[in-house]
Amino acid sequence: MRLASTAMRIGASSLAMGVAAVLVGRVMEIFVPGSAIWFQAARLAVAMSGALLTLALTASVLGLSEFDDTLEEVRKRLRQAWLGQGPSTTDVSST
Repeated sequence: MRLASTAMRIGASSLAMGVAAVLVGRVMEIFVPGSAIWFQAARLAVAMSGALLTLALTASVLGLSEFDDTLEEVRKRLRQAWLGQGPSTTDVSST
């Protein structure tokens, strides 16, 4: 039962993310027209940022603890990469 509930919440968050990506992308085509690679990259960056923000917000509202766990792991790895530290040899959760 918990697995089905989690799958439905993940599906809902993913659907919201997809809708946000399409909508933001379409709006960006109006405000940043043009076919040059720089314009396309800008539109893509803004659309994906909006989509990821939507995913984070819906996951938080729907109480997806799995998203929080994954986000914490990404933050930890980015911190390690930014500070130039490799994964800890005593940390068995990173495998």
